Amino acid sequence: MLYELFKLNKMKKIIALLAIILASATLVPVQAQNVNININLNIDRQPAWGPIGYKYVDYYYFPDINIYYDVNNGLFYYSSRGKWIADRYLPAKYRTYDLYVMYKVVLNERQPWVYNKVHRRQYAHFRGDRTQVVIRNTTDSRYRKSRYNTVSWVDNSRTSNKTTSSRTSSSNRSTSTSSSRTSTSSSRSSATQSSNSSSSSRSSGTTSTQNNNSSRTSSSRTR
Repeated sequence: MLYELFKLNKMKKIIALLAIILASATLVPVQAQNVNININLNIDRQPAWGPIGYKYVDYYYFPDINIYYDVNNGLFYYSSRGKWIADRYLPAKYRTYDLYVMYKVVLNERQPWVYNKVHRRQYAHFRGDRTQVVIRNTTDSRYRKSRYNTVSWVDNSRTSNKTTSSRTSSSNRSTSTSSSRTSTSSSRSSATQSSNSSSSSRSSGTTSTQNNNSSRTSSSRTR
């Protein structure tokens, strides 16, 4: 009797163990499938100037200008006065660079700028490399959406506002200078008119004196 109970308990344990193994075997493919879905979704977030051949990207590193780009959050990281700044756009001084032609190093790690010294040394040989094919120029169907993901690296509206402001300021200065010149010219004209008026008065005075002298002379002769 005890032996049969022992065998029954043993069988229950074996069945329970088999059930656990079976459940684990079915769970792993589901998790792997979810991971693959997340990886595939990251392709749509990659910018059109990103390199082809990567299903998932955390960051791009640009050896030419020593900056990083966070693909998932759409943020640039650049160094300024010893600190790393995160922003949607790069400063205006970067507007002359073309990210479509620059080489990008794919980095799948957290806070890569912490290892910037290592990256600058490790990827220095990619500076000036223009052989990388970008997503915009590929016909791969996996990039059919990201091919049109034209992420700007400089805020053109800010640059435009600064240019307009500068032009307006210059125009105001020109207007002010013109007004000043007009005022000076008017002052000179008034001074000339005043001088002419004074000369006219002096001339009239001289004429009057001459008339008086003539009158006196005539009177003297009459006497």
